[in-house]
Amino acid sequence: MYLLLMMLISTVTVNEIILDTDIIENIDGQWVAPGYMVAEEIIIDPLDCGTPLLNPANGSRNVIGFQPFFVDTPDGEKWRIVLAYEGEIVVLQEDAEPRRFQIEKSSIYMLNSPNGRYVLLGLQEEEQTQKVIFPFEAPPAERRAVLLDVETGNQVTTTGLRGTLLIANDGYIVNIDIDSLRFYDSSFNLLNSTVNCMMQTSHTPTSYASDGSLFVRQYKESSDNSVSTLRAYDRYGNVLWDSYPPNTGWPLVSELGEYVFVLTWGRLICLDGSNGELLWEQSHENEGEGLLMISSHRGAAYAFGTDVTPAEARENPLRERVLIVGVIGQDNNPSITRMTFQSVNIALYGPNVINSTGCSLWRFYLGQKPNVDLSTYILSFFSTDGHLLYSQLYTKADRRYVNISGQRAFDINSEGKKIVWYDDKEIHIVTLVEEGASE
Repeated sequence: MYLLLMMLISTVTVNEIILDTDIIENIDGQWVAPGYMVAEEIIIDPLDCGTPLLNPANGSRNVIGFQPFFVDTPDGEKWRIVLAYEGEIVVLQEDAEPRRFQIEKSSIYMLNSPNGRYVLLGLQEEEQTQKVIFPFEAPPAERRAVLLDVETGNQVTTTGLRGTLLIANDGYIVNIDIDSLRFYDSSFNLLNSTVNCMMQTSHTPTSYASDGSLFVRQYKESSDNSVSTLRAYDRYGNVLWDSYPPNTGWPLVSELGEYVFVLTWGRLICLDGSNGELLWEQSHENEGEGLLMISSHRGAAYAFGTDVTPAEARENPLRERVLIVGVIGQDNNPSITRMTFQSVNIALYGPNVINSTGCSLWRFYLGQKPNVDLSTYILSFFSTDGHLLYSQLYTKADRRYVNISGQRAFDINSEGKKIVWYDDKEIHIVTLVEEGASE
């Protein structure tokens, strides 16, 4: 079976596209590609759905947790939006009444499973001053968290979750603490605990399969060791395999854990998720290790830009830069679309979300470094074959809220015709159709 898999996906099909940046550089408002039209545009004011959270930094009520999804229902695929408000979670869903779930206390963070079913919330605790804590008149407040199943309404509470948290479609959780990795089921039962070889909770190449079957993390045996290793764990925290140089780098795991995409200097590789064996590799222009690489939470797709270039090339505003989108289809054949462009006006860019078929949403910032206006960006939507279908200019200068979760504020449906995003002011849902075609 493994030899057959190698034969099926050892050759990568590469599709080359020259990106016309004139539209992106000169957009003023909304642009739709010829042959397409906006069939529907829904704008939702999140203030209509609940009371924003109290922002402890400045005392103003301007924090809202937001996460969009597309979910399968008996009536087809529908958009779902999970919102965190003061003391409650609100779930909006296409063609359905809003659902509200009361939470014991307001939240300080919100994490969601990729399928939109489970919501993990950190709860605000009573404020304790340093004077109270250090004379040991009272112990520090417990770090409590609640896991909410929005399908059943069931809530499970625990304490002791610290560091980075990852949550799967079935509610299983990986907790990356400074000195340990802990694996929990959807009832917060501890399944396994093992040593965190990196002694670090964030900014470490890490990825988790949407279904919770595979957790991959890059680590070093010691801080002064330059040799990195990729280590893979199953859902119970058992080590499955290690991958050593040169097959190490920034990992992304496919939905079912069957593939691990690894981005490293000038090279993208694909490993077999079951054993870590190299399936194929593809060279590219990137001189970095994938800090801007994203993956789809369904299927097996990824996207990254090649703007991480050697220092001597960064001063050239017309250097060739590339948007790369890769997909492994249902027939196990990998394909890559390379959208190449040269632009003086585009200073920064990066992918926001990609669906299972390779439709992708990117943000572009205009200007010349270091004078780049980060409060304004162009949101651009590309089809599977790399053609620009939709662009919209946005500014954060008048934003009203902050997204508490810090996660992706975008999603694309499986057909690549519907987009949901949050611009820190309003929720937007745009449906594109080809002209002359029914929705």
